[in-house]
Amino acid sequence: MKSEYVQAMAAVVASTAPVMKTSGFRKRRHAFNRSRENGVVAVLNFQMGSSEPPGSYEIPGLKNNLYGKFTVNLGIAFEEMWKIDLSSASKPFPPFVNEYECHLRFRLGELATNNEDAWWPLKGDVDGVAREVAGLIEDFAVPWLERFDTRRAVLTAWGRQERISRDGRLALVIAMIYQHEGQPENAQRTFIEYYRSPHNPHHLEWLRQLAPQLGIASLPDETHLGK
Repeated sequence: MKSEYVQAMAAVVASTAPVMKTSGFRKRRHAFNRSRENGVVAVLNFQMGSSEPPGSYEIPGLKNNLYGKFTVNLGIAFEEMWKIDLSSASKPFPPFVNEYECHLRFRLGELATNNEDAWWPLKGDVDGVAREVAGLIEDFAVPWLERFDTRRAVLTAWGRQERISRDGRLALVIAMIYQHEGQPENAQRTFIEYYRSPHNPHHLEWLRQLAPQLGIASLPDETHLGK
């Protein structure tokens, strides 16, 4: 059954490849990348649901069994964020970026259904599913990637308070983009606003170490954080 799902996944990805190629994306296995601005990479990838260990059970709406299903992830990666992230700072910005390494993130289902996640089956009418998903990618995923794969567009959307990403570190990403774009005052203000929101102690310590890179000599008293 596993090989059947793998083959079905390959067929779904192949059905999407022409749309992505037309939009300038290059493919590597189940993922697509495109870069229209130096240090910014747009990413789309197909993620298969993992198999549950023996004895696992499903609770509909709370704990769903996603084995035999797939979802579509979207992301944008920025080199300025890559250079400060603990998980990536020691490595050069790669020529091909994985979705989990991105700094703006959404799932196709969230865009297509206005906030609800979506997983599609890898059995049954796979050709029909492939056509459906390819259509959704063309209608929702590609426009989102087109919209946010330049720094100026991201900052414009942020200023208009538009929906950009579901990633909880969005304000930090914006601060680093402001810094990259030569807007230190906006970078410092956005960074401090992010710092003041609730974080665990380890993340706060990391932010304190990062602050001098944005020209911030002192941060708010921790007793006022989150208020």
